[in-house]
Amino acid sequence: SYTLHRAVVVVEGATVRPFLTETTTMIFLGIIFSIAAIGVLCWLLFTLAIYALPAFAGVTAGMWAYDTGAGWPGGIAIGFGRSLLVALVYMIIFIVISIIVGAVIGMLGMGAGLMAGM
Repeated sequence: SYTLHRAVVVVEGATVRPFLTETTTMIFLGIIFSIAAIGVLCWLLFTLAIYALPAFAGVTAGMWAYDTGAGWPGGIAIGFGRSLLVALVYMIIFIVISIIVGAVIGMLGMGAGLMAGM
């Protein structure tokens, strides 16, 4: 062994303790991963909400059409059509809102530039 042929030096004093131990590292990583998981779940919730309303509207319209005597083909066609219509309205609303928000932000920036130039 190594110590049989060499002198062992013992230095008295404080023991060297690493600043980050396994427990501290795991707590830190746990917090970071929890925040990331909450972000992913929020993204998933809003993504699914975008698709849930057209699907719900389509299923509801399809069931109504089937109950009024349209049969399976009529219920499927009306439900699919209603889903497409609701999804199209969603897209139009989001496009209009994004254009309006962009215009408002542009006007605010233009106003700030005009005030700075005066």
